[in-house]
Amino acid sequence: MVRQLPARTLRLVQVLHRHGDRSPLHNVFRGGEPCLADAEDAVWIPKLHEPQSTTDIYGALTTTGVYQMEGRGRKLRDHCRAQGWTLDGDDVDIHARSTHYVRTQRSVQALLSQFVPHAHSNLTLEILPPTSDYINAYNANADSIMQLKTHLVEAHAALATREAAMASVQTELRRLLPMFSSGSEAFSWMKAADYYICRHAHGIPFLRHTEDLAAQTIAHLTYRFHEFYSHGPILRRVAGPLVQQLVAEMQNVMDGNTTSAERVVIYSGHDVSLLAFLNAFHGAAQQCRGAPTVVEWPDYAAAVTMELYEEHSANSTPRWVVQVTLDGAALGPTSAAASFCRDLLDAVSLPSMDSFP
Repeated sequence: MVRQLPARTLRLVQVLHRHGDRSPLHNVFRGGEPCLADAEDAVWIPKLHEPQSTTDIYGALTTTGVYQMEGRGRKLRDHCRAQGWTLDGDDVDIHARSTHYVRTQRSVQALLSQFVPHAHSNLTLEILPPTSDYINAYNANADSIMQLKTHLVEAHAALATREAAMASVQTELRRLLPMFSSGSEAFSWMKAADYYICRHAHGIPFLRHTEDLAAQTIAHLTYRFHEFYSHGPILRRVAGPLVQQLVAEMQNVMDGNTTSAERVVIYSGHDVSLLAFLNAFHGAAQQCRGAPTVVEWPDYAAAVTMELYEEHSANSTPRWVVQVTLDGAALGPTSAAASFCRDLLDAVSLPSMDSFP
């Protein structure tokens, strides 16, 4: 006898994405020869999504980033329609939320332009102020998180050893990159890796003699990010507010507090937003399977989706399940929504809500 699988209805889609590719945060020639700094500006301006603005050249979304986000919107639309959604008319209820950075705002707008091309211009984008930003909670907790990072580097033997081993690379980067050698920018691994990643993504050559340091620099920042954002006290501060929001959205749908048949909530954030959530998610999953998962640094325009389904079968009451994906690939099997929410809250050391269906 063939066992009939329960019918499944998609009731809620939550999307947490990183913004698209951008220009570097700093002019690498800042503090060096003015003509070289001006030439660097001229390299980046034509690549910007809004090239008419020459005052905000750095840390700005590029046309490459826009194309990435438009592609993300098309894939999301195709997926939702494949689940039976129309994404049209009164049934659809879309909420878009962004950090206060222009690049995250423009990124989610590009996604929406292809996700709901007929309606995106009528949607209101909710921009979260830094003091209450749960997508990038780093904004509201920067001082305490920096203290925790400093303490972790000092107390974590493996991290301290790794830092010591990278001292010669840091010395070379300080010497070779004018923004550091001039003293205009304090050295950080984030700024150094940013120089490499942004130039590579946009086909801009590296400065002479810096090529051989690229892989080591990026690998070291990736290692640091993994150690930082899997560390419990940091994870609670960065992922905790976002996890609460994600769980509350699912709870509202399961409690019948929303009447829309097709509810979508999109959160436009940063790499730390995804890193922290993925570490919380895998921390929750580890409680079940016992094996830790090393979370990779998410690419620009990477997206996590949390899909809430209502399952129906002839002989039982409806059951709620959750499927989590990263860039369209499932991160494990579907989970019962109640246990998923509890485990996710536990992973960031937050109390579970009173009840789950």
